[in-house]
Formats: sequence, C-alpha cells, structure tokens
Amino acid sequence: MNDSKKLIKADFHVHTSCSRRVTASPEEMYESAKAKGLDKIAITDHNTLKGALNLAEKDPDYVIVGEEITWDAPGEIIGLFLKEDVPEGKTAEYTLDALQDQNAFIFIPHPFAPFHFFCPPDNILRIADRIDAIEIRNGRNFNLLNSGASLFSSICGIQGICGSDAHKPQDTGRAGMILPDFANADELRNSIKLAKPFGLGLSLINSLKLLKKVF
Repeated sequence: MNDSKKLIKADFHVHTSCSRRVTASPEEMYESAKAKGLDKIAITDHNTLKGALNLAEKDPDYVIVGEEITWDAPGEIIGLFLKEDVPEGKTAEYTLDALQDQNAFIFIPHPFAPFHFFCPPDNILRIADRIDAIEIRNGRNFNLLNSGASLFSSICGIQGICGSDAHKPQDTGRAGMILPDFANADELRNSIKLAKPFGLGLSLINSLKLLKKVF
C-alpha cells in the first residue's frame, strides 16, 4: 500500500431524514460535515440508500454511499460503497451475501450498546471472517462501552472503525478516523489499517438521557 497518500478526516456513520427519528435533511448533514472540515462522510441511513445516492450524485468524492441494515440477527450491520439497497429483515447469511456481492466494506455498528441494537460478541465472532470491521468509537455511545468494543477489537484481531452516528447536524464529526485517502472499498480496507480514531462518545449522564428518549 502507498501510505504516502494525503491524510483525510472521515466520519463513517451519518444519518439523515431518510432514517427514523432524524429530521435533518441530507443536505443539512452534508453542509454541517463540510463546515466542520471533514473530508469524507458515509451516509448510512436505516434500510435505504435514497439520501446517500442523492448526495453522492452531487459530490461523489465526498459522500460514501452506505446503509445500516436491520437483519434477523441481533444488532445491525452497515455496508459502505453500495449501489443497490440490501433488503431489511433477511437472514445474516442472505445479508452478508448481498453485501459481499457488491464488494461492500462491511462493519458492525455500536456492538456493545444495549440501546443501539446490541450485537453479542459470540455473534460477531461467528461472522468475523465475513466482515471488515466493528465500530470501536460511536459518537452516540458512551465512552465505557466504546472502550469495551475497542478492547474486543484488539483481542480478537478485528479491525476497528469509528463514526459519529450523527442524527443532528451539530453531531457530524463527533467521532471518526484520520487515515490515508481512499476511493473504494478495497482501498479503504488498506487505508484503515493506518487509521487513527478521533472524537469521543457520550458521557454516562448524556447516554442515560438518550436511553430515556429511545424508550
């Protein structure tokens, strides 16, 4: 790999009004990310590519087309660099096959967050050879659980990835990674090996406030 490529700041987990419980438009999230100096963002709306595809048409070098998919396994799964929607509610095998058919970069978001669709560690280990990463820093998860995910990633030898999980414009770039520039899933698989996380999750108090809103 050519590690002399320009270093960029990327947020790999951003939602728009195409997702549930999000009111900010794709354009608002995009403009906020630009204003904060991010070089790339992944739009990862729940079970749809609509917002991501629309933004990527306008700025394909900046917007990574992604989807956060609800499947029949505990937790959720994210695919990046997608061209077609992956249907929700399918089996883990079907979902992983559909993602790999598109050569997606695949990761498990917020694996240890009980109010963010908890994904048990044994489930992650069963599919470890079919995913590229797990999210080790999520801007809406509290820091203790992010630390647990990071430790799990290190012990199990699974690559880590970071994102804000932004649902509001002000939260874009709350967490992400600094890494060599990339243009597709294969390049990201190499670049992320040299990545450094940035940003934070939530304090315990703020996480409890978020939990109250969810339930």
